[in-house]
Amino acid sequence: MPATGIDDAEAINYKYFDPPTLEFLIPERGPAGGGTTVHIHGLKFKDTRHLSCKLRNIHVQAAFISEREIVCLTPSCTLGNVAVDISLNRRDFSGRYAEFKYLL
Repeated sequence: MPATGIDDAEAINYKYFDPPTLEFLIPERGPAGGGTTVHIHGLKFKDTRHLSCKLRNIHVQAAFISEREIVCLTPSCTLGNVAVDISLNRRDFSGRYAEFKYLL
């Protein structure tokens, strides 16, 4: 066993990223049936395989465009405003969200 007391087989691969910041959405509204491509603008976006958006409590995969833009496809949802948040790992969300409005 190495001097660290950790066996190589027990090593954990961990990556830290500065939290992303969500600034605004384009468009800010779309049909309740879903399918709207939403461009999310902000800062510190990273191209990770777990990049995601959360609309209300529905998680959807995001597509990386740049460190300032990602794209998500809205799922179907009930009418009204929903919070949109983003995550680089599908666990930790930015905590700073924008609103998307579902319409008829």
